[in-house]
Formats: sequence, structure tokens, C-alpha cells
Amino acid sequence: MEPVQAPVNEAPNSAEVQERMPWQTWSEVPEEPVVGPWFLEVFAGTARLTMAVLANTVLRVLPPIDFSESEFVKQSFDVLHSPYVPKVLKWLASGWIMAIHFGTPCTTFSMARKWDGGPPPLRSIDHLYGLPGLAMRDAQKVHEGNAFLRLTATWIRACPSGTLWSLENPASSMLWQTTEAQGLVTDCGGVLHLFDAC
Repeated sequence: MEPVQAPVNEAPNSAEVQERMPWQTWSEVPEEPVVGPWFLEVFAGTARLTMAVLANTVLRVLPPIDFSESEFVKQSFDVLHSPYVPKVLKWLASGWIMAIHFGTPCTTFSMARKWDGGPPPLRSIDHLYGLPGLAMRDAQKVHEGNAFLRLTATWIRACPSGTLWSLENPASSMLWQTTEAQGLVTDCGGVLHLFDAC
């Protein structure tokens, strides 16, 4: 007997993309939330997840958010300083965003940083928010990483009950040990899942 393979949906045509992803940037998104259901990807990188949702679900898709522009991220969005942050929070509070995913940067939280000649550690289990005595450049990296973590927790908590949310980081990331991440588990119904990304 031949193995059964799950069908793979074809990429949506241009008319369907226009219908389900009507805006390319957050400058185009209206101030007043529009009936969904919608999907939003934050810290999207190249927004592959957004494109997968567009191709394989019936959800409508909001412009993916990332600082770096790419093929699918048409407008740089600095989550710490963008004038569109209040608009995003308004959409989150509306309840029309059914699912939101955060690819929160793990760089400074990585356990792969060791005293081995490569990038040195910036945190430890005893100093989750930054090692004491860091050089100014490294301290700035840690400060930014902490700000991204707190923003992630704040945006998740801004979602109404019933919103599907996910936060991606390596299993060994020290992010999971922080008060913010632990609070998402205890207060917001978070459940830890381990996926093989290789």
C-alpha cells in the first residue's frame, strides 16, 4: 500500500491575496479595526509564516511586522518607536485578530553564547536581564532584548481571551526563565510545546 500524503494547498491567486491581505503596510491599515478573523505575525523576519497562513488557511492577513524590509515585509516597523503601535494595540483589543505569532529575537537570551572565543554570554540564569559590568554596546543589546520581551508580553496580554497566540524561541533560550514568559504561562493560559525546527 502506498503511503498517503497530505494535500498541499496551492498558493492563492492574486485576486485572493488582495481579498485576504488588503493592505501591504501598517500605514495603509485603517485606524478602526475591520471584521476578521485576522492573523498577525510580529518579529516576522521574512514573513514565511504569514505566507503559509495565507496559502493554507482561510484567515485574512495583516501586514507582517519586522524592522527589516523583505519581499513580504514592505515597510520597516520599529516596534519600540513606530507611530503605528497604538493602531496595532487597538486592533489587538478589538478581538478581530484571531491568531498572532511572535518570533521574538532570541539573540541575547541564547545559551549558545559561551566563553569559548565566540560571542560572549550577555545573561545567565542568575542574571536573566543582563550580566553586571557589560560593555556599553553589549548593555544596549541586552536593553533592547529586554524591551522586545516586555513588548511581547504586553501585546499578548492586550489580546482578549480566546485569541490564539504563540511565542517562538529556542528550547534552551533563557527567555523562558524570565518573569514575563513565566507569567504568560500562569496568567494567560500559555502551554509550552517543543518543535524540531531542523
